[in-house]
Amino acid sequence: MSSLNIAAGSKREADSSVMESAAGAPISHKSRPMVTGSSVIGMRCKDGVILACDTLASYGKMARFRQLSRLHRVTDSCIIGATGEYSDFQQIKLLLDKMTLRQECHDDGHSLSAKYVCWSAAVCASEVLARGV
Repeated sequence: MSSLNIAAGSKREADSSVMESAAGAPISHKSRPMVTGSSVIGMRCKDGVILACDTLASYGKMARFRQLSRLHRVTDSCIIGATGEYSDFQQIKLLLDKMTLRQECHDDGHSLSAKYVCWSAAVCASEVLARGV
């Protein structure tokens, strides 16, 4: 079955990377998303914002996970949504939750603004993508 073939590239590509490794050159791995999602939509209304997403995540070409939420409540006034590689979204959620917990531990009555959370999410996303976390 072709759906069980997880290895990327041809046999010749695999052989050449082994040869490069034996010669001391670094092995180059292509980054391929494994669990991806498809749709998130947001609309600004008179009294607030509406966010919606589907709950399906695909593993390769197979519709594997049917109940994954790609919306996450960061603060009482901020919710983020994400599409693409689900593990990237999980890492961004983890980083934002740590940041929110740190702010709540101050117990000074202030919370993170939506603008700051948006900026932080962008910084977290760029770190996750740069490091490949």
